[in-house]
Amino acid sequence: MPGSNIPEVSEQPFQASKTRRIVAGTIDMLVVVILAALFLSPNLRLLNMAGIRRIIAFCAPGIYLLFRDFIDGKSIGKLITGLTAYNIEQKKPAGFAESIIRNWYLGIPLLGPTFFTAIACLQIMFKNSRWGDGMAKTIIIKDQDMERF
Repeated sequence: MPGSNIPEVSEQPFQASKTRRIVAGTIDMLVVVILAALFLSPNLRLLNMAGIRRIIAFCAPGIYLLFRDFIDGKSIGKLITGLTAYNIEQKKPAGFAESIIRNWYLGIPLLGPTFFTAIACLQIMFKNSRWGDGMAKTIIIKDQDMERF
């Protein structure tokens, strides 16, 4: 039959490479370390007087990880590496709700930026997806592939 040999176009968005995702995650973890170091710095006398320096240093990394993808599906690491968290059901970049759903377990103080981040890294290395992507119905795509969807 004429035209029957035309290949079907897949509607599944193209996922970014594992390497690119790990690089973006590493950049985000550097942001986490810098945040913690800034708030633990003895030079922040105002925070020392208020007695909240350690509390902020304890919570700031998790807060960053929790909300990191809420502006057009981009964290600092994704912005630098040209990636976007993309909601495959709504056909749009991830927003505030998707960021919280994707990253809720990474926002747990102390455990999120350490233990759960290591698990997320392993999940990406072995299957290029992590728990949060499944829960939020998101994938990570390259910015240049946004036009395909």
